[in-house]
Amino acid sequence: ILENPNMNKKTRDEFLYNIRQEVNNIQTLVQNLLKLSKFDANVIEFKKEKMKVKDLINSSLNKLEIIRELKNVSIHVDCDEKTYMNGDFIWEVEAISNILKNSIEYSNKDSDIDIKVEDNPFYIKIIVKDYGKGIKEKDLKNIFKRFYKGENSVSGSVGIGLNLSKKIVEKDNGFIMVSSTEEGTTFEIKYMKS
Repeated sequence: ILENPNMNKKTRDEFLYNIRQEVNNIQTLVQNLLKLSKFDANVIEFKKEKMKVKDLINSSLNKLEIIRELKNVSIHVDCDEKTYMNGDFIWEVEAISNILKNSIEYSNKDSDIDIKVEDNPFYIKIIVKDYGKGIKEKDLKNIFKRFYKGENSVSGSVGIGLNLSKKIVEKDNGFIMVSSTEEGTTFEIKYMKS
């Protein structure tokens, strides 16, 4: 752009759009690396606060509205308004939004994602099911590893979002499981109550 001041507006706008996307990607990467380094240094103190699970899901979805709209993915949430859990709301929004972002990115265009919340005396379970291309079996055991990128990884993926989600969920007395077929992927996040 600097070398060609007479560039036509359409081409200039395309370059500016691409530059902005790359700056956003770099900014997100740096922020996530800083968050991971805080976990590694064990300097993060989680708040233990009562939170409405539906608010947690809605806040996570709000962060992803643009990429959801770009792929025209419909998200269906089945969660009782009276379901509460204890944890750090801000960090859990980070964890859930990373998982949902992964589900949206791997979903087919014009498809659906189902989110279901189950509550029992022992745990709260959040199930996120997409109907995308799925994760290869050889990649399933590695997807929570830092910097791991599976065979079907989307371009621009660095491989730290799911690793960060796992660390956050485990810090809030939970764990994540994943299963996948060619018809889609299911993440199950369980938060133990005791």
